[in-house]
Formats: sequence, structure tokens, C-alpha cells
Amino acid sequence: MAGPIASRRPIRKRRDTGVTPTAHQTVVRTNLPRLLAETSPERPVTILDLATGSADIPVNVVRWARDQGRDVEITATDFSPDILKVAARRVAGYPNIHLLQCDAREVPFPDASFDIVLCSLALHPFPPAGAVRVLAGMDRLGRVGFRVNDLARSRPGYIGAWLVGRLATRNRITRHDAPLSALRAYTPDELRALLDRAGVKDVEVRRSPWFRMAATQIKPDSNSKEAPLRSAEASQVLAGTRS
Repeated sequence: MAGPIASRRPIRKRRDTGVTPTAHQTVVRTNLPRLLAETSPERPVTILDLATGSADIPVNVVRWARDQGRDVEITATDFSPDILKVAARRVAGYPNIHLLQCDAREVPFPDASFDIVLCSLALHPFPPAGAVRVLAGMDRLGRVGFRVNDLARSRPGYIGAWLVGRLATRNRITRHDAPLSALRAYTPDELRALLDRAGVKDVEVRRSPWFRMAATQIKPDSNSKEAPLRSAEASQVLAGTRS
């Protein structure tokens, strides 16, 4: 299939495009166990979720971590104030989820501010230069590593997204965005090239079911690094209230 379409104007923010499993299921079941194994059980795990959308992933991570007996502190960011209003309603009652408006390409936290950085189904809207900035930022911010979960461009994936949009839903946004997202997605080889451009090391890119792919970074020296700030403390640094 030809390269990603030239125009990457922002599309409506929807975490899922109608293809199962959902993004939060993929993150929780597949991504977190490997990364959490690199963190100390003696303190809360700090997580940054980029382009959080309606905050479905942070909420499900908190629930899953609670079942595992782990405490987490999550900072969930999104560029859109309107989307964050939706997220705020969803995270009500979750004091360990903190919302922040910012651009995923320019996250205003110091290096290694978090244990783990997540970006789910949100890389493909960025053109290559923007995607490189997102990936470099994730590498900078994560002490243990990061996980990118995204669509993988392919002709069968586009056909599947088009069929889902026509047969499985009447939602006009899904009908429009599902095939468009499939066209805008990168291939695994393109993602590897973006990671190389971003200078990211110790990362593995694999295809996932349902026309998706994942890039997982686990830094080999993460246990020797100083523990990052808890999310609430990091927010104080951002606000200039903590030295």
C-alpha cells in the first residue's frame, strides 16, 4: 500500500475506531506487566499518558493496578480543552489521575519525570517530523521506558476499517475516521525509522492483532536511576511551586 497520505490534519479525537480489542485492553493486558516489572513495588508507579482523549486508558490502568495491588499516579494530557472536559467527568473520583492540557510534542516536564510513558492510537495523526518529536519526548520523560500502541497501515487494515465503518456502526464520526486513520497510519518499518530519527534506543517494534503495532522501550539502566517525581509533585514543578 502506498505511503501515508500527505495531509495529516487533526481528526476528531476518538480512542477507538471500531476495531476490537479496545486500546485500553491492549495497554493493560499486554503493555503494563513488562514495564511494571521494572519498577519498585515500594512506591507508586508514575505514568504519563499522552493524547489521553476521554481518559479511558488512565481509568482502566488504575482499576487494573488496584487489582494487582499496585499504586499508580497518572498524569493524562491532551491538546484539546474540550476533550479534557470530557476526560474530567470520566476521572471524577480518581484522585490519582491528574489532567493537563499540553501538546504531545512539547510536554513541559523535566527529564525522567515519570516511570512509564504511554501513547495509544495517537501517533498516526502526526506527520513524520511531529511523530519524531513525540517519540523523542517519550524517551526523555520515561525513566523505565515507554509504550506506543498504534494502527499499522496495510491494505487489509484499510478494508477492515472501511467495512467496520459501514457495517458495524451508524456513527458518522466512526464511519469517517476509521478508514482515514487506517490510511494515515505508519507501517512497522516506518515506525522504526521514526524511532531512529528520534535517537531512541532499546526499543522493540512488533505487529499486534487487528492491524495494530506496538513499540516498547525498556531502558537497561532504569533501576539505577533516581526515582521520578510523583505526578502531583511534577505538577508543582510545572507550576513553579516546587524547587
